[in-house]
Amino acid sequence: MRMALEQSVGSYVEGAKCQYGVLEVRQMPEEYLIASPTRYTKMPDEETFLRTFRNHLKYCEQKELSTRLQAGEIIPLERARRRCFVESHYFNPVQGRVEDERLYIKPAGEYAVYYHQGELEDLEVAFHLFVDEVERQGYRLCGDVYEDDLVEELILSQTGLSVARLTARVERADR
Repeated sequence: MRMALEQSVGSYVEGAKCQYGVLEVRQMPEEYLIASPTRYTKMPDEETFLRTFRNHLKYCEQKELSTRLQAGEIIPLERARRRCFVESHYFNPVQGRVEDERLYIKPAGEYAVYYHQGELEDLEVAFHLFVDEVERQGYRLCGDVYEDDLVEELILSQTGLSVARLTARVERADR
């Protein structure tokens, strides 16, 4: 639990210090995630979302994986290229490689990074802005999009806002 709280505090600090609405391209290290498949083919209704998300969190808790309190979503590359904001997995980062059937390795590489502050309902708009800005800057997506909740709406209940980081591996479009 202590590690989960430390990871959560790190996310809150990152969310407080970042610059919103600006795309940055930078090298990122390999990361380890516990990812639970959603099996969604379209946007889920609220009941389906809550059940699937709760099952992911329950899985992490039952496996005693020291994951932080916030979670994220993975939008596969093929969906992202079609601008289809439907997640294939929910994930939580873990400190290192663990032996687990749901271990997902986010590869190291050159990533576009975009921070969004707003209501959770605005994430789809942020996703489109992110993809548009990647292309405007002369890049193209070459990996899945990761939507990582850094500061949840519950923490910022006075404002109703949350902070999310969108990242995806990119390459120069002229390659």
